[in-house]
Amino acid sequence: MAFVVHNQSNQIPSSKVNSPAATIIARQDRIPIWPLPYLFIGIIGTEFLFTLYFIAIGGFLIIAACLAQFGVPTNWKWLDGVSP
Repeated sequence: MAFVVHNQSNQIPSSKVNSPAATIIARQDRIPIWPLPYLFIGIIGTEFLFTLYFIAIGGFLIIAACLAQFGVPTNWKWLDGVSP
């Protein structure tokens, strides 16, 4: 069974195409681009934004809680906004 490389103007049998790169590109051309609505890209991106935001905030809160719990002095200049 010979695979066919689809071109815009005509079809070329794979027996005439000797390059393995051409067969890879032909396979990639047959992959559908995005089967879902483009709104899903925005929803997924928004979820990533909120997830990473809450991970960062949680990291700062853990540091602030540890500083308050263990009595670490917070008179350092870079910790002015971290202490509870």
